[in-house]
This record gives sequence, structure tokens and C-alpha cells, in this order.
Amino acid sequence: MILGIHVTLSCYGHWQPNDPRGSGSRYVGSKRLYAVGGKATKTESRHSVSHAPHDVCLRWQIKEALKYPPVLFSEQQIETVGTAFEWLLKEKHVVVFACAIVSDHVHLLIDRTDIHVDNLVIALKDAAVAALLRNGLHPRSALETYLESLTVAASVWAVGYWKVFIDNSDRMHAAIRYINNHCPSQRWGFVTPYI
Repeated sequence: MILGIHVTLSCYGHWQPNDPRGSGSRYVGSKRLYAVGGKATKTESRHSVSHAPHDVCLRWQIKEALKYPPVLFSEQQIETVGTAFEWLLKEKHVVVFACAIVSDHVHLLIDRTDIHVDNLVIALKDAAVAALLRNGLHPRSALETYLESLTVAASVWAVGYWKVFIDNSDRMHAAIRYINNHCPSQRWGFVTPYI
């Protein structure tokens, strides 16, 4: 039985489809990224590969080939994203056991829900972008007016997300520790302790 779902949302530019550590992508849509880093590095790993040995120089060259600079949230933007998440998660009655929002990605551990995870992720991304725009905190202020007319979540977020379904209590506790270690001082009002 599924006890929880560990969801990771990456900001634009955080993790490329041809990242030397592996990625969730099956293809590279950008000719510039492909020219620098080659084909997609799809991994089937259900564990984080963020600390896997890799060519750091290649990873940075791939980032430099991006169309726009990578998105890095400030503390104020992190707070705005968290507030948007809180509103949406409460509205949709989604229980969250752990959350870490850092400058270039987000980790959430959520309880089972009747909402399809894909739809929940889209709603979270959209809510965050709307809140950033509403508060004049969108990371790409030069594109702000254009993005308002489109309400494109991908302007801040990478396409897609990573998820792992967790089916035992030990793994739930391990995921909570992993997420909480990202930002030990961060506390969100929408997080419910897992028992």
C-alpha cells in the first residue's frame, strides 16, 4: 500500500535532460543543450542521483548553454512559493509530511490523495508562478508582462517533475529526514507530522 509520494520540482535550469548524473528525460529538446551535452541521460533509479560522481565541468557547460539564466529563488521568493503552496494544498485537502523549498528546487512528501499527482504538480507550479507575479517577485522581471498574459508555469519551473511512491514506514521516515536535511531551519505551517 502506498503511504506517501516524494515529489521533486526543479526550477528552470537546475537539472538538464542530459545531466551527466542522469535525468528523467528521454530526449533533449534544445539543439544548444544537445550540442554541448549530447543525448538525454535517462535513469531508472528510484534513489537520488544528485551526489553521483560526474563531470562537473560538463554539467556547468550544459547550464551555460541554456536559453535563459537558471532560476534561483531568493528568501522572499521562497516564502512566496511556500505561501502559495500552503493555500493550494489546504484548498485541495492534501496532507504534506515534509517540505523543503530551496533556491533551485522543491521537495514535498505528500500523503496518498485522490488527486492525480500530475494534476497536483501543475496546480502547485501555477499557484507559485501566479503568486510571484502578483507580488512582483517573478525571477525574470523583464519577461513579467509577457508571462502574465500567458501564465506559463514553465517560466520558473523545469518541465516535468520527479516522483517516488513510498510503500513502507522506514522509507517514509528516510524521505522525511532527507527532505528536512535540505533546510533544517525551514518550517511550513502546512506540514503535518508523520506518525
